[in-house]
Amino acid sequence: MLIQCKRYKTKIEKMVVKSLWADIQEYGAESGLIVTISSLSPGAEKVCTARNYPIPQANRETLKQWVNVMRTPYKGVFMAE
Repeated sequence: MLIQCKRYKTKIEKMVVKSLWADIQEYGAESGLIVTISSLSPGAEKVCTARNYPIPQANRETLKQWVNVMRTPYKGVFMAE
């Protein structure tokens, strides 16, 4: 899995998704993950859906959940597929 972290105030555009997909192909990764304090733009979400890219996002709310779980002893963070 390749991970891209983006600290943008604006939504993540489709070029970021396409770039990550190109990297996934280049390195033979199975999937990618965009971690952001923002979220994907509608166009970026549409690209992922239309082209069936295995690129989920972890947005601000997901990050908050991860931090809360990590504060609990003997817990971990697992991404559902």
